[in-house]
Amino acid sequence: MDIQSKAVTAALALFPVYTPEWITPVQPEGLAHGGIPQSAFTINGLEVVIDPGTGITTSVVAAYDVVRLYVNGIATNVAKTILPGEESSRFLLHLPPNWFVNGVNDIYYRVTRVSGNFDDSLKLTVLYHDSAPGYPAPAGMALVLPAPIVADGVGPEEATQGVLLTFKYSFARPYDQIRLDIGGWTVTFEVTDPAKPITLTLTAADFQQIGDSANTPIRFTVFDQLRNTNQSATIFLDIHANQEVLNPPKIVEAEANEGVLDVTALGTKNATIHGLLWTAIAVGQQVWLQVFGQKADGTAHNLTIWNGGSHKVNATWISQGFWPKQLPNSYVKDLGDGKPLILKFKVSMDKSGNPATATKFEDRVYTIKNVSSPPLTIDPSVLVLNGLRIITNGVPSGLDAIGNTDIRQALGGVGKLSYTSSSPNIVSADDNGKVIGLQNGQATITVTDEALNSVSYVVDVSNVWYIQFMGWAGQTYDVYLRILTGDARFTRITPSMLAVIKRSYSSLIGFAGTTRSIAWVGTPRSGDYAEAYDYNKRSWVSIHVTVDCIGMYLIPA
Repeated sequence: MDIQSKAVTAALALFPVYTPEWITPVQPEGLAHGGIPQSAFTINGLEVVIDPGTGITTSVVAAYDVVRLYVNGIATNVAKTILPGEESSRFLLHLPPNWFVNGVNDIYYRVTRVSGNFDDSLKLTVLYHDSAPGYPAPAGMALVLPAPIVADGVGPEEATQGVLLTFKYSFARPYDQIRLDIGGWTVTFEVTDPAKPITLTLTAADFQQIGDSANTPIRFTVFDQLRNTNQSATIFLDIHANQEVLNPPKIVEAEANEGVLDVTALGTKNATIHGLLWTAIAVGQQVWLQVFGQKADGTAHNLTIWNGGSHKVNATWISQGFWPKQLPNSYVKDLGDGKPLILKFKVSMDKSGNPATATKFEDRVYTIKNVSSPPLTIDPSVLVLNGLRIITNGVPSGLDAIGNTDIRQALGGVGKLSYTSSSPNIVSADDNGKVIGLQNGQATITVTDEALNSVSYVVDVSNVWYIQFMGWAGQTYDVYLRILTGDARFTRITPSMLAVIKRSYSSLIGFAGTTRSIAWVGTPRSGDYAEAYDYNKRSWVSIHVTVDCIGMYLIPA
């Protein structure tokens, strides 16, 4: 380079040292005099021009003085000895990149005299980025698109709603510039806060400029303020946003039922219409929607939903991708079974509001299902469950307690019926209408159909008992009987009750809080023996009445 040029002279008039490839100014204002891009480093290092005549104002440079560069207060190995005749000559040094730290650095030179005295130049502050944005590229860079866009591309509907792009790259910094290239279309924007997601939303207007292609290349390039740069890998996107698509409104329930609007299943509910998106949809476009149907006898049964004028596209319609409108039950309930239902829709694309010039969309045609169902009914009388049920810890046999369960089913109604109990801890109910008494008391069973019609009846439960296992020291059979008869809380197990226990449980499980494994039952003794349950043997046994056992005590559930 020509270190005697006017540009170098002008720069040295302002700064003690001059790096020809530097960038100035840098942001934010006042951070540094300038910045050094990585491209400024040659194979020998950063070119630094020094003019001792301008950098040192207190004295002159003499022959055999040594001029050495300092970076961040550290003496480098980059120096020059002034030879006779060079005292007033500017010269070029090369400073390797390893002397710089990431961020702001200061550079100056020191002139050391033969005597050992020295003078320092003023400092030049420079910004340096150790790693370029996106390093190592392209691995350090990713352009993220929504999964549906990656899979299916960008159509008119996606373009209308906007496509969000997220830019991820390493070493992101404020003031970075990102250039997005899509096909031959380009947009550049600045990064303000790299701590937040870096995003850009492409609009329908953008996609009109981009154009359609099944394999549109897309990539981005990032530049920091020092002009360090990297480029992402190229991905390919199917863009078909500019194809004209005129989507007529749809009936949500019919779309979910293979084109059949099941009026019976609606019951008393309204159906829901969704106005959709179309090519060139815009806020303020007037819309017309008419529904053409027939009653059971074939007579016309029509309804106007939108009629231009104040019926217009709004911003929410576009942003959420649809606009909901109720199709009243008072209308659909009179539609004939098997009859067609036709939606006719048109839009004033130019917002003139003139129905004669409005764009007509393709008709949407559905089939009506309207089969009347018999009313939902059930026997409303109180259902009494008073069969003996005994509850304890054990392995159930799978057999119901006789008289403690029943089945009462509703008739008619719309669709599937559901059965619920007002007190599931007292009575359980399943969707087959089976009820089981679990605790003494009452509960209301309610049956509801898909049209939310409901009927109910009351279940009264009694004769449900719990077994408690308790024992005192020295509890022989006679002691056990005295406790049973002397405490009003307890009821003695009769032979019929024992039969229910044996029928309901294949075995009993443990006696909580006890250390003994045999429990008196309470049935009449046979001589010197009485019936008991041996937990260890998992069986009913006959035990001598003098054995110390725990006892089974019945209490109402």
